Amino acid sequence: MSDKNIQVTLASRPVGWAKETDFKIVETEIPKPVAGQVLVKNLYLSLDPYMRGRMNDMQSYAPNVKIGQVMVGGTAGEVVESNNPKFKAGDSVVGYFGWQQYGVSDGAGLQKVDPKLARFGEERAPTAPSADSEAMLIKNPFDRTEAFEFPTGTSKAEAREAVAKLLMERAHDRLPLLAEASRRRGATAKHGTRESSQLQDSQYRNSQVVLGRGPG
Repeated sequence: MSDKNIQVTLASRPVGWAKETDFKIVETEIPKPVAGQVLVKNLYLSLDPYMRGRMNDMQSYAPNVKIGQVMVGGTAGEVVESNNPKFKAGDSVVGYFGWQQYGVSDGAGLQKVDPKLARFGEERAPTAPSADSEAMLIKNPFDRTEAFEFPTGTSKAEAREAVAKLLMERAHDRLPLLAEASRRRGATAKHGTRESSQLQDSQYRNSQVVLGRGPG
């Protein structure tokens, strides 16, 4: 095991789309778990639409990421050291350690996953589409009059990802319209910021529904 923890921190507030220069990769000492804690090596990090809103310096449903702070996000990994009776080394777990290779937890918010289902770290060979597979048709969950058709061989996961990306792009394009409508109503800048934040929150919820991770 390496003696360093690789972390991705927020270096600056993005203007528009997030850029590589808005982040900084740093190395820190791997944290030591004390009594009641576990050390987890993260094997997978989540990358979700809501994270863009957390990079802004504005009020939202959750605290924003501070400059120099590790980017927030869900993780999946393996317990490498445990001082908590509920976990043992080798357990597959999901948590919320953010964009870093290692994280320490007292077990709160940490969930064990059946290793037969998780299969973390295993390479899975892509499955070839069957010869008799049909074109994929997915309806817009927020407008049932609209449907998206994908060519033969497209997996359901790929189709959902594509639809989620399209809906996110549409929502992003609406932000300037919301700002203009807010200005015309004579709303304050703070109110307009809150409205944009609410739209970003809505974008995340909608994308999770499309990807099959939320209600709907």
